[in-house]
Amino acid sequence: MTGTLPRAITPELLWTGGCMAASVPGMLAHYSCYLVRGRQGAMLVDTGHPAHREQVTADVLAFLDGAALTHIFPTHGELPHAGLLAHWLELFPEAVAVGDMRDWQFYLPQHSARFRQVADGDAVDLGDRRITFIAPIWRDLPDTLWAWDDTSRTLFVSDACACFHPHAPGQSDRFTSEVVPPDIAIMWTPPSSAARMAPWSMIGGG
Repeated sequence: MTGTLPRAITPELLWTGGCMAASVPGMLAHYSCYLVRGRQGAMLVDTGHPAHREQVTADVLAFLDGAALTHIFPTHGELPHAGLLAHWLELFPEAVAVGDMRDWQFYLPQHSARFRQVADGDAVDLGDRRITFIAPIWRDLPDTLWAWDDTSRTLFVSDACACFHPHAPGQSDRFTSEVVPPDIAIMWTPPSSAARMAPWSMIGGG
């Protein structure tokens, strides 16, 4: 840990991205993406936020160390997760985009031949590891998919356990288990407030 991203979670799994001010005062929100490197390919899980394009690009290229990025997996179509899809497809002309790619041909028609539709149970073989796509328990958007790396035993949950952390130096690359828990008011909604929320807000609430 260095206090800022990137962080190598394992020798073959990179966590990168950046942070921005969150809706909760005094807090930051991670805008993360992950690079899984195998012997016969590499997959980027989410594309990174466009605001972090230079940093994320430098981190990914350094971790690849001359290897090719073969797969780009936007977990869903929201900007922080898919906003740099065109950038990566242009930087790596042999790579394909995998996921629930519905409607992407309208956004990026020039790359439509490189979209691969996948569903629950489909997998990508990177040589020494398989990335299996999983139907999510919680969906941020209708096109949300999760993924499981069988080698590092990492589950990519696509906003289902979004990570907020106190706005303090040196915590951008920490797991939730490595920082002091946030104030109880962030984690619990009083019943009087919850009663006024729509059901979907209560499901996704803090």
